Amino acid sequence: MEFISETFNLLRPPGSEYKTNTEYEIEEKVILDYIIDNNYGFITMSYSGRRNLTSLDNCFHLLDGKEVAKYPNNAATIMNSAINDKKWECETEYFEFRWYKKGSLHIRFKRLDLVRRLNQLAGGNHLKNN
Repeated sequence: MEFISETFNLLRPPGSEYKTNTEYEIEEKVILDYIIDNNYGFITMSYSGRRNLTSLDNCFHLLDGKEVAKYPNNAATIMNSAINDKKWECETEYFEFRWYKKGSLHIRFKRLDLVRRLNQLAGGNHLKNN
């Protein structure tokens, strides 16, 4: 259950400047910083970014009742392959990713039922009242 809370907190970065991110719950799209490194025009995925994407992917697989994705079918590997192919976007079973030179990663969730489940399990009293 701790990995669910960690994923929930990863997707709600404190003090985020982006309108899509909220402090209360995860919505259809989030923007994360420091996932992509731009070293003099050479784009790579940061070490912590790879680790965070692997955790995110594992969390969604488990929420969906599946085993965690193994190499080469996990989100971090798919995204890293796209970066190596000089692409700026890719998608997996659960996510659509788009990244930018400044280091931000835009994530759109394809399975909103799993996002709701993550919010319910980890959100607790953080969830906004509708």
